[in-house]
Amino acid sequence: MLLSVIIQLTFWKKTADNQIPNIAKNANDVIYLRLRSTTGNWTTGALPDGYKRGQLLIIRNSGSGANTITIRTGFTYNAILYGAANKLLSNEQAITLIWDGSDWMATVQ
Repeated sequence: MLLSVIIQLTFWKKTADNQIPNIAKNANDVIYLRLRSTTGNWTTGALPDGYKRGQLLIIRNSGSGANTITIRTGFTYNAILYGAANKLLSNEQAITLIWDGSDWMATVQ
């Protein structure tokens, strides 16, 4: 069996809290999202639905210095993270999420 993985690389600079790049309807198996905050700490809004079950979303803080990115958890934010706690990503940290058909779920934390 041959596993085919297509990766979509997106680099995005934030302009305000509660934003997320438009990754909806992206059919790639893996979406690698590099986020950078150059003006302070940043908190995401709701993540868009995945395209298909098993799709992976890797979110990385590629910012500099002490700027953090917070991934929110819960029904409102379309993400289920361990311990029902938001995930704070420091510089060069990442989180991998998998689409289960209704929510993005953290794989390992």
